[in-house]
Amino acid sequence: DVMVIECNLRASRTFPFVSKTLHANFISLATRAMCGLSVTPYNISLLDIDYVCVKAPMFSFTRLRGADPTLGVEMASTGEVACFGDDAHEAFLQSLLATGFKLPKPNSSILLSIASDPFREEFGESAVMLSKLGFKLCGTPGTVQYFKEHYQLDMKVVTKPVNDKDDADCPTTGAPSALMEIKEGDVELVINISEGTTRKDE
Repeated sequence: DVMVIECNLRASRTFPFVSKTLHANFISLATRAMCGLSVTPYNISLLDIDYVCVKAPMFSFTRLRGADPTLGVEMASTGEVACFGDDAHEAFLQSLLATGFKLPKPNSSILLSIASDPFREEFGESAVMLSKLGFKLCGTPGTVQYFKEHYQLDMKVVTKPVNDKDDADCPTTGAPSALMEIKEGDVELVINISEGTTRKDE
């Protein structure tokens, strides 16, 4: 047996997004259909659309002291923005900028921490592209070793936490702390794909 324990009536944010993108009032159409009135379906062809619209989530981690920015399956976004572009890349970039995302300045540092080889392989071409664009790459030991061996990338090694304050260099290699590199260095973008189970691992 299937038992309903809760039923929430709410407005979807995707519905008006699709309506604006396709210039069709699906909300009015759905309301008429639910009321038993006659409706005429919209005749929409994606081949007639010469633009792309992308919807990006907004998060409030920076406004909430102590908030855990680790994303999971639960809804964590507190809003969304939608932007149009001539292609998917332009629309995606515009939507990110609209959320407050800041592009790293030329010749600044980008910190990479990618947990597993399949993810590292998938990101390989992007890492090479970032290096060719003039960005200085640094990363955690496993990530640096992988990209040096497979893509011959020159990367600076930073260490994961070695104490509770995460302010000490690695006692074995002398590599600086990743957190201190972010605070005191010129790191302007962190790309972190992790498999850790705790906030310190992340």
